[in-house]
Amino acid sequence: MRTTLKLISPLIVSVVVVSLLFAGYQVRTERRVLRNDLSRRAEILGESLQESVEPLFERPCRTRACNGSWIASASAST
Repeated sequence: MRTTLKLISPLIVSVVVVSLLFAGYQVRTERRVLRNDLSRRAEILGESLQESVEPLFERPCRTRACNGSWIASASAST
């Protein structure tokens, strides 16, 4: 019994250590993949928003809100 325990104990400890190391490696790799995916999605979203917002900034402003008179009249009424 004592000899069996001496043989099995290092085997169990080594399996646990290898399992923990592999789990840590998997977590680190998955985080890196998720961060890269998030970065790629944010870049795509930014580009698509840029394409839809840029034409609005290129048009000349024809409302009172653009030239500041709306802001001045709103602050004067408070």
